[in-house]
Amino acid sequence: MRAPHRVRMSVAIAAIAATAVAASGCGKSEKPVGGSATVAMPTPPDTLDPQLAYSTESAEADWIAYTPLLTYRHKSGADGTELIPGLALRLPRVSLGGRRYRLALRKGLTYSNGRRVKASDFEYAIERALRLNWPGKRFITRTIAGAEAYEMGQANEISGITADDANAKLSIKLLRPNGAFAHVLALPATAPVPVYDVRVVDGQIEVSIDG
Repeated sequence: MRAPHRVRMSVAIAAIAATAVAASGCGKSEKPVGGSATVAMPTPPDTLDPQLAYSTESAEADWIAYTPLLTYRHKSGADGTELIPGLALRLPRVSLGGRRYRLALRKGLTYSNGRRVKASDFEYAIERALRLNWPGKRFITRTIAGAEAYEMGQANEISGITADDANAKLSIKLLRPNGAFAHVLALPATAPVPVYDVRVVDGQIEVSIDG
């Protein structure tokens, strides 16, 4: 029997990883400590980029480092299927018609390089997933208003996402009610990542992190 592959996840700026949060759902305050985790799996991940990955192995690894707005309770069995707040302060407020989701970010969230997590980082992550042709993009384009137009190059932004960085709030408008949308917000692919700018200077590629 072949030995399982071991994937080492380092929570560092190179991985653009979101800080760990108190996501156990028990209400206790847990101070983020960073560090690394080693995951043993029979098949290596196809990629560790959250907006590219679509295999179970990638999801298992990315779930450790990239915290979405919502996540799942860190329990085994059926208890591990319960949705709880991740980077969001609480579960989303859903409008009466089921087409508007409103969320607020937890206070004091930072990435591993110390940069503040902003509400607009979620919008950037969604746009990035579409630009990179994420295999699961149908969960976005068939759900969020304006996402398909953005993917097709017909819009410069996704009209259904409104980010308020000053108040750390998000508003997401859906094309139609979708009871499973909260689970989309728990995918590593929708986890906020910092905006970065790539440019060529004197023949060399430079990457800078916004903010």
